[in-house]
Amino acid sequence: MNTNIIFLIALCLITTSNCLSLKTKVNMSLTTTANFLQTCNKVSLEKTNILYAYCQRMDGSWRNTKLNLDECIANIDGTMKWIANGSFSLSVSECSLSSGILTCKKTKDMKGVNQVSSYNLNSSIDNTDGYLICDRINSTKRDEKPIIPVQPYVPGRLFCS
Repeated sequence: MNTNIIFLIALCLITTSNCLSLKTKVNMSLTTTANFLQTCNKVSLEKTNILYAYCQRMDGSWRNTKLNLDECIANIDGTMKWIANGSFSLSVSECSLSSGILTCKKTKDMKGVNQVSSYNLNSSIDNTDGYLICDRINSTKRDEKPIIPVQPYVPGRLFCS
C-alpha cells in the first residue's frame, strides 16, 4: 500500500473515530489485488474483446460494467500477453470465456499461422468500486470516470472531519 495512504489512515485514526469508514474505503478502492470474479458475476464476452460483468460497489450495491480488453492484452507471436493498449482483437478470432479464462482458438503468430492461446483474466483484472480495470498494468481506463477522487495531502487540512 502507498505510504501516503498509510499516513492518511493513521492520521485519521488518531484525529477521529469517524475515519474507520475511510480506512475501509481506501482499502477497497485504492488497493488492487486482481480477482474480479470474487466480486463480479454475470461475466460475458462480446465481439472477442469486450468483457461485461455485474460488479459489487463499495456501498454494497451492484452495477453493470465493461472493459475493452484491447486496452490490456496484446497478441505476441500467437500468445496473449498482458500489455497496455495491445489491441489483441485485431489478430485473434473464435474466442470464448470460461471461469475467467479467455481462450482464442485462432491467434495468429508472426508467420500468420493460427495458434490456440489462453489467458487467465482473473489474475489481472480488478473490480474497483464496480469498475473493471486492467490491474497489473495500472490502467485507469474505465467505462466511466472514477467516482472517488484521491486528494493530495495538504498540511494543516483534516481529511476526516
